[in-house]
Amino acid sequence: MSKKILITIGVVALVLIGYAGFYELSQKTAVETTTGDSNQNNTDAFFDTESDAGVTEKTNVDEKVEVNVSTANETTTTTETENEVAITAEPNIQTSLFANGCFWCVESDLQKVPGVKTVVSGYADGTNKKPTYENYDDFGHREVVEVTYDASVVSYGNLVEHILKHGDVTDPDGSFGDRGPEYAPAIYFGNETERKIAVDVIAAVSASNVYGEVVTIKVIPDSQFWIAEDYHQDYAEKNPVKYYYYRTASGRTAFIEKYWGNRATAFEFSS
Repeated sequence: MSKKILITIGVVALVLIGYAGFYELSQKTAVETTTGDSNQNNTDAFFDTESDAGVTEKTNVDEKVEVNVSTANETTTTTETENEVAITAEPNIQTSLFANGCFWCVESDLQKVPGVKTVVSGYADGTNKKPTYENYDDFGHREVVEVTYDASVVSYGNLVEHILKHGDVTDPDGSFGDRGPEYAPAIYFGNETERKIAVDVIAAVSASNVYGEVVTIKVIPDSQFWIAEDYHQDYAEKNPVKYYYYRTASGRTAFIEKYWGNRATAFEFSS
């Protein structure tokens, strides 16, 4: 076969290959263009969908926010309502401190007063940040009780009168057999109104001359209160026999009976 024929065949082959390549390229471009348009349409559709979804999502978020805010408001309202109910239910609950000698006896007597919710034995005054029964008197503390009461049933003045009738309030140096300032009676006040009430009740009792002596009980500002050890709480209830003998031997029961009798639980000097 001559060289010319081979060249001619080669040229024809190249032309055919080139045409085939061009055709394939054209088809590919057409497909890509179509696909691109389709993708663009899909993309547009996607963004439209996303946009719609975004609006929907935003709407949902707004709805959620509104719901949350509404819920929060409802919760707040509910809480406020509950607080109002609690306040309305017990609006007159008050707490006061009193000292009248051994806190076992003071606690037991006050627990019997109608309107008194709780009575807790403990320590007041002094300089120790953590007084105990073993050391409270070394640091100037005093045996006291913390009384929580319903002021709509029993008043602060009533409790002051109760204290004046259930201990020897003419003795500034102790209480019956328990000697020392740690056992001395005292009335604590939380504000000027309470101070005036206490002074007035003391003056009324003193004017009655029931004791035949001057009432020397101190009226002093509220102090920090430290709860006494657990074995001191509700001592009369937990140890009735020991408590009975202690109280009787101290002379407290006989003293109250001598000076007040049935009047001990009456409120005649306070309102």
